Amino acid sequence: MRHGGGETVHLGYCTNVHPAEDLAGILAQLDTYAVPVRRALDADPLGLGLWLAAPVAAALAADEGLRRRLRAELTARGLEVVTLNGFPYAAFQAPVVKHAVYHPDWTTPERLAYTLDLARVLADLLPADAPRGSVSTLPLAWRTPWDAGQADAARRRLDALERRAGRDRAGHRPGSCGRVRTGAGLRGGVHRPGRRPCSPAPTRNGWASCLDLASPGSAPGRNRPPPWAGSPPPGCRW
Repeated sequence: MRHGGGETVHLGYCTNVHPAEDLAGILAQLDTYAVPVRRALDADPLGLGLWLAAPVAAALAADEGLRRRLRAELTARGLEVVTLNGFPYAAFQAPVVKHAVYHPDWTTPERLAYTLDLARVLADLLPADAPRGSVSTLPLAWRTPWDAGQADAARRRLDALERRAGRDRAGHRPGSCGRVRTGAGLRGGVHRPGRRPCSPAPTRNGWASCLDLASPGSAPGRNRPPPWAGSPPPGCRW
């Protein structure tokens, strides 16, 4: 779609609610859900916010031929990838998720490796008219515990991401149980007394965030527990 400012804006149908953790499963759920949505909207193409679990992201990042195949399969279905969902590492569709979806977090090398795999895949899937790509990710870590050592580890991972992610941005999604809970917290980074902030966004490209937006009529419901969450953990509120 064309933004009022003259820029092209890509909207995407998010696939992370559909369980699929290998390429065959991804293609099957696209046929089941995304293709009918495209037809219903008469959209050609339909943008996707594609979720790739860590194993399939690693396989695609390591195999250019596999990435070409995925792009060809998307094109044949009238689909394009405009962003990748990199928040859930795996098993997002489990009956109860809670804090498990926050692991591995940004204090670990696994989270950095996963996000870099997604950035490599996205570089070969982006539409030609997209100036940059985005990978949504978690708000650093679960809210507690959090100490100076964890903050330093997260800063090192984010510094490495900034150096190696190319034209892709990581969009950190604030959450009530995450280390970054609000947009203001995202702008300020994670401050440590006497140390520079651990900022969850590449500074040379500006701030990036992934936000959930609700219509005015549905906004009050945002305070109710999500269906997958169960009761709120200690120190958190929905």
